[in-house]
Amino acid sequence: MSASKLGRYAVLRHRRGDDPRVQGLSLRASGLLVRLMLNRRCTSFGAIPGGRAALAEECGADPKEFSEAFTELESSGLVVADWTARLVFIEFMVEDDPPSNASVATGRGRMLGDLPECDLRRRIAATCFRHAGAFGDEFTEAAANFGGLDVDELEVEDGIPRPIGRRP
Repeated sequence: MSASKLGRYAVLRHRRGDDPRVQGLSLRASGLLVRLMLNRRCTSFGAIPGGRAALAEECGADPKEFSEAFTELESSGLVVADWTARLVFIEFMVEDDPPSNASVATGRGRMLGDLPECDLRRRIAATCFRHAGAFGDEFTEAAANFGGLDVDELEVEDGIPRPIGRRP
């Protein structure tokens, strides 16, 4: 059974409410953040495959209001999106829920194969790898086998993982 057919879950931490980036959000943006985190397609590591219109509809938001709230989330550094590839990433979800065992790390590596190919997917892979801890080998192997990613081909520049040789 492919990773996309398996049930997914995520750990949501109440301590995020203490994050100054969250405290400074408007009510609309904070509500959107929660809806994105609870989205049925959101992985345990915060990746959400989907375009702007689809996510707005799933979140029950008017497209214009969704865009305004999402822009606020992006400018606060809480989410990143590649709308061309139709992929969103809530980076702190990786930190909040690191893999607890080798099976979880392997599952995350496998799920990368379900995400669209783009630089954001490489950033997600690098972030997951950094938080894989003792299970980094299992994650790397699964990411290579199922996601077609070589974690060794990623570098970190100004705190942002990038494919080697590519610049923004």
